[in-house]
Amino acid sequence: EEKTAIDSTGEVFTFRHGPPPDIKPVEDLGPYEIRLQNIGCTNRRFDRIVVQRMKHSPNADEIIENLGSYD
Repeated sequence: EEKTAIDSTGEVFTFRHGPPPDIKPVEDLGPYEIRLQNIGCTNRRFDRIVVQRMKHSPNADEIIENLGSYD
């Protein structure tokens, strides 16, 4: 079952599983970087490609977007 929602900017989103993610305006993101997040183990490396705030930002551990995977 598809549902629709409207974010704070008025853009319409369609989703199937659960509520839509919190969508933040671009001006609130601050400096960001694209990096690999290791979620595998020692002999079986698996990485997610994520967008995150720069390391010197207060909320550096917050993942803004998951772009894909690399294995």
